[in-house]
Amino acid sequence: MKNSQLDPLGPIWTGTATAIAALYGLWPAMDWLRGPGQQGEKWFVLMFLGPIMFFVVTLPATAILCIIYKRIEEAGRYVASLVLVSLFLVFAGVPGLLGLSVIAVTFLLAWSTARKDQRIAQERDDFESEGEPREVEISPDFLASFPDPLWSRFDLDGCKALWAIEGEQDGAPYMIVEISHDQFGLMASEHSTSTTTFFLATIPAWISGRQVTWRPPGYHAWADKKYVYLAMPCKQAMPSSWKATLASAFRTAGSLQQASAEAGRPRAGSRPYRAVGGGFAVQALRCAMLLVFASFLLWGGLAPILGLVEFSAESVKVVPVAFLGSLFCFGGAGYFGLRARTCWLHASG
Repeated sequence: MKNSQLDPLGPIWTGTATAIAALYGLWPAMDWLRGPGQQGEKWFVLMFLGPIMFFVVTLPATAILCIIYKRIEEAGRYVASLVLVSLFLVFAGVPGLLGLSVIAVTFLLAWSTARKDQRIAQERDDFESEGEPREVEISPDFLASFPDPLWSRFDLDGCKALWAIEGEQDGAPYMIVEISHDQFGLMASEHSTSTTTFFLATIPAWISGRQVTWRPPGYHAWADKKYVYLAMPCKQAMPSSWKATLASAFRTAGSLQQASAEAGRPRAGSRPYRAVGGGFAVQALRCAMLLVFASFLLWGGLAPILGLVEFSAESVKVVPVAFLGSLFCFGGAGYFGLRARTCWLHASG
C-alpha cells in the first residue's frame, strides 16, 4: 500500500482544506454581525477588523488542515471535511451570500496555486529526464559569483537563489537559476515576494562582442564576460518552455556584437535596466488613495460634531471609529509618501 503520509496533497484537497479554514475564518465576523447593535455601525467596524480576524483564523487553520490531510487516507479526508463543515453549520449557521463568495474565491485561488505547483513539478521531471541536468550547489555567495548578472541590472531587492541547474543542450552549456526577490508593481506589498527564472547561455570563446542585438519578444537580455542572460521580471517560467527559451538564449549569444563607443557611454543618473512596474508611481498612488479615504473618514467624524448631519445616537457612536480610521489612513499615507520619496531619490540619484 502506498504511504499517504508521503503523498503530496492534490489541488482539490488543498482547495478543500483552504475553503474549510476560510469557513471558520468567517465565524468571528458572523457572530459580530448577529450580536446586538446597529448594523451600519457593525459593518463599518468590520471594514477594518474583518480582514484581520479572517486571516488570523484562516492562515494557521489552513496549514494545520493541510498537514492533517497529508497524513490520512482519502476516505478519512472525506469524513474529516464532512464533520468540520457540519459542526460549523450547527453552531454558526449558513453564511450569507458574501461569505459563500469569499469561500468560493478562496477555494479557487488555493486550487489554482496547487495545480500550478503540480504542473511545474511534473514538467520539471520531464525536462530532467530528457536533458539530465545537474543540480548546482547554492552557496551563500552564489549570486555574487557571476561577473555582471542580469539580476543585479534589474536592481531587485532581497534576492535569494532558490535552486540552479546546469547542463548541455545540443552540446552548448547552459544554466537555469530561479531567484526569489521583493515584489514590485501595483500589487506589491511590503513583505510580498516574487520569483523570476533566469536562463544563462555560456558565450563561446570566439565571440568577443557583448552588445545584445537580438532578444526574444517580452524578455530582457544582458551579456557579461561569460554568460548571456534572459529573463522576464516576476515571471516564473514553466519547465515546458525551458528548452525553447534556452534555444533563444543561444541565438542571443550568437547575435552579440562589439558595442560602439557612443552606445557604451551611459547617461548620467540612468540605470541600464529597471524592473517593470517601477516604484515611485505605485507608492504615490497608494499614498493618494489613503489620503482620499482618510479625508472621507475624517469628514464622517467631524460632521456630527459640527452639526452638518442630523444628530442621533448612532452617529455619535460612529465618531470615535471614524477618527481612529482616519488616523490609521493618514499614517499609512505618510508611510507610502516617504517610500515614494525614497523611490524618487533612488531613481534619479
